[in-house]
Amino acid sequence: MNTRKAPRNPRPRVLLVDGDTFFRMSLKKALVEKGFEVRTAYDGVEGVELLLNDSPFSIVISHQDLSRMDGISFLSAASTFSHEITTVLLLEADSFEPVLSNEISLFLKKPFDEDQWVRDIESTFSGEMNLEAI
Repeated sequence: MNTRKAPRNPRPRVLLVDGDTFFRMSLKKALVEKGFEVRTAYDGVEGVELLLNDSPFSIVISHQDLSRMDGISFLSAASTFSHEITTVLLLEADSFEPVLSNEISLFLKKPFDEDQWVRDIESTFSGEMNLEAI
């Protein structure tokens, strides 16, 4: 009887989709420093291409306002790749509208609070947090 388990990826993979290059690179840097492997995309279409060609991802983070595909549509598409994906929607503080979606695990509001966001993402991924972080 073979009791060996498949090796688990020690670094959770994150797909981060946001049109703001500075923000995208800042959050990527913070997540990499915490041990995540991070791929980035500029918009939803590029994000879908990465989901198709570079999966699996453990966490998919998307801004609500993306070019070519809005964040909610993108996260809905991402959730079809695996029921195991943790999805995070980024919202602008000044344009917040309640969003109801079963596909979204966590909502984060800009402006960016690096330490708090990384803690929230880690907690949500590990299953310790199921409530909105806004």
